[in-house]
Formats: sequence, C-alpha cells, structure tokens
Amino acid sequence: RMSSCERGRREGRPAGDRVPPPRHLIMPKRPLDDVVLVIRGTVIDSPELTTLRVRTHAVLGVRAIGTVAFCEEGHTEPLSPGSSLVLREGGEVVLSRGCVIRDLPARGFLCPGLVDTHTHAPQFSFTGIGYDLQLLDWLNKYTFPSEAKFKDSAFAARVCRNA
Repeated sequence: RMSSCERGRREGRPAGDRVPPPRHLIMPKRPLDDVVLVIRGTVIDSPELTTLRVRTHAVLGVRAIGTVAFCEEGHTEPLSPGSSLVLREGGEVVLSRGCVIRDLPARGFLCPGLVDTHTHAPQFSFTGIGYDLQLLDWLNKYTFPSEAKFKDSAFAARVCRNA
C-alpha cells in the first residue's frame, strides 16, 4: 500500500499535498433550501434501542418530499418565513416565504419515527406488553398465539366486547 504522500510524489505533486478522496467517497452537503415546514418545541426520539433523547427548544425541518432535513435543540431565536436559521451542526437555512412554522404547545412534544399507533383485536389482551422485544419476537410470543385463539368465536366475541 502506498501512502497519499507517496502517491502525490509519484504523480508529480509536492510532498505533503493531500490526495483528494475518490469522488464516490465524497458525501455531498445536504441541501437545505427545500425546507417547507419547521416545527419548534420539544422533540423526543430514540437514536438507539436503549436511549431516549429529549431535545428542548428544538427545531425540526421537513423537506418538500417529507423527509427530515435537520433537528437541533436549543433554538430560541425568532423565526418567520423569509428569515434564516443558523444550524450548530453546520449550514444556514433560509426559510422560503411559503415555509410553514409550527410552534408546539408548551406541554406538547413531537416524537418522530415509526410509532405503532394502532392495534388489532387479537392484540387487545396484551396491549402495552412486550414492547422491549424486536417485532418478530413480539409477534411470535404474543400476537400469533393470541390470533390462534380467535378460531373459537365465543373467545373472539368476549375479547371484542371487552375492548
């Protein structure tokens, strides 16, 4: 293996000149000019299975295609369509005149991500149980056995009546 300095000398560049990484390894800067919605308030997320993060005074920017452009805490500066937002992680967002800014209520919060907000009748009897499991483990341990009991229509009627 040849060091970047050795490659540089071999290619006629002075020693110490850095060889730029191959183009396919260069990450483009995120475009921030297509933010159509900024939500301000408390954002709660879970970047890892065992971590719960609460970001106060957060700003969360959403692109026109629906993806999150940025999320940072500690922003108390005034914002309005047409103003700029300087991000601590780098970059400045110039909010378009059509950008919508939503302030969450004082006790409100946003929890982005895949959040299970529905249930099926076979899951009524164990609602809130087993959420520490991975999905397939949870299905095998709780949902599929419960679904099998629904072959008995009297059982199904009793569960659905009590739901």
